[in-house]
Parts: sequence; C-alpha cells; structure tokens
Amino acid sequence: MSGNVRAGHHVSISESFLREGATCRSVSVEQWGADMQVHSYARSRIARGAHSVATNIMMSPLRHHQSHSVTEIAQDGSSSDQAIVFAPEGTTRIMDSEIRLTGRGASSDSVTRMVTAGGHITNRNLLVGAAPGTRGFLGCDGLRLGAAGEIVSIPGLRAESAEAQLSHEASIGMISAEKMAYLMATGLTEDAARDLILQGFLRLDESHMPEAMRAEVTAMIAAAKSGSM
Repeated sequence: MSGNVRAGHHVSISESFLREGATCRSVSVEQWGADMQVHSYARSRIARGAHSVATNIMMSPLRHHQSHSVTEIAQDGSSSDQAIVFAPEGTTRIMDSEIRLTGRGASSDSVTRMVTAGGHITNRNLLVGAAPGTRGFLGCDGLRLGAAGEIVSIPGLRAESAEAQLSHEASIGMISAEKMAYLMATGLTEDAARDLILQGFLRLDESHMPEAMRAEVTAMIAAAKSGSM
C-alpha cells in the first residue's frame, strides 16, 4: 500500500488451490496506514500429497483488522504456518481460522505469536481431524508488554475420527520478573533484557522464509518493538 494512504477500508478475498504433489512456500508482510480498516477472507484447498508452508508477519499498526480463513487438507497433504501478530495502542485484531484434515494421513502445524502493546487481539482457531491417521497441532501464545491491552486466545480441537491425533498449546502472560532479574544480573540494561526476551518470543523458523526476506522481517520486528512504526 502507498505510504501516502493513512485511512480507508480494504476488503480482500483470496482462494488458493494446490494440485496433487505440489509445494507452495509463501511469506506475507502487511503494511497499512494507522487508520485503516481491513477485512480479509481466505479459502485454501491442499490436494493429495501437496504441501503448504506459510509465514505471516502482521506487525503494522492499523485501526481494525478482521480475518477469516478456512483450509482443507486432503490425503497425505500437509500445512505448516507461523504468524507474528502485533497490536500497539489503538489497534484491534480479530482472527478466526479453521483447518480441516479431510484425508487420511493429512497433517497441520500452526503457530501464532501475539504481542500487545496496548492493543486488542482475539485469536480463535479450530482444528478438525475428519479422517483416520490425521495429525495436527495448534500453538497460540500471547505476550503483554504492559497493563494496557488484551489478548483472547481460543484454540479448539474436534476429532471426527477416532484415529485423529490433535493437540494444542496456549499461553498468555507478561515478561517474567525473574527472567528480567537474571539477565540484568549478567550486565544487561533493563531495556536490553526486555528486548532479548521479546526477540526470543517472536523467533520464527527462518527456514520457512527466503533469505532476502529475513533482514526485512527482523527490521520490522525491531521497529515495532521500539514504537517507530
């Protein structure tokens, strides 16, 4: 989006289809104006033996973002996605997603790291094991940088087959005072200790990203943490 656009309403609708045996790697980095409202809808279908690997970076401040996505994975297909979500003061994000493992041997790993610096984040995930031999994992972790702001994390599992293996991990908290004290005892300043903890929390699997994107993503995370975005 042009840097001159500060306010507006954007609606996006996307459909993705992976053929049998195909592999798709994608990196999405958002850039919005501070007063933008965004609604996005996505539908994906991963065919037999196909593989999807996705990284989503949602660090840019905006007024309101609401998204809804549904992914269907066929026999022996797989999906692996990771996301970083940041909400400074004045930003609201509402995310609803559903992953359906519809074919035998289908698998999914979905990890979301959420940070609020005064904004509001609601993250609702549903993972459905609809066929035998399916495996899926949801990781939904949130970090508050202060007293202001809110994170609501709601992971859901539904096994429609007795042979489905589904699991989730969810946590919300603030930076541990014990960790801060330990790092500061090594000689780090308070700000440096806090940045180190946050950097570890937001760490991505860089193997999922093209090398050309890694420096840009690192710079964006640093800018968001400093409040300069």
